[in-house]
Amino acid sequence: ATAAAETAKTAKQEAETVAKKKIVYTPVDSFLEKYQLLTHTDTLMKGGVDCMEVLRRMQTQDLERIGIPAGTAIKIQLALRNECPNPTNTHTHNIETLRLVISFSLWACLLFAALYVDDHLLSFFLFFSAIIAIWLV
Repeated sequence: ATAAAETAKTAKQEAETVAKKKIVYTPVDSFLEKYQLLTHTDTLMKGGVDCMEVLRRMQTQDLERIGIPAGTAIKIQLALRNECPNPTNTHTHNIETLRLVISFSLWACLLFAALYVDDHLLSFFLFFSAIIAIWLV
């Protein structure tokens, strides 16, 4: 327990020293401070990571290549996922929502037609409902 407390104290002192040395406080610094990773500021700056866009584009291997320990690289990647949701997931979600809205609209039109226009459309409605259910899965 004493070794862990000493390590934490040393890390905090290093972070304070790094913070005092820096004249410019960048968004990367804010991000690192938020996740208690300020001790790695100099390593990131020396590696050319001077803005959040560069940091976001880096893979774990890239961070390790510039001198960030593997565990810390993973922490940075996890923190970035918390900060910046993946736009690919948002796009996929939008497509799924659009598919659901279109399917429901077609289903509602067919239901209306089956109930109020022609009784023979009811079987077609049931068939189409099964097709929509398969398409949505």
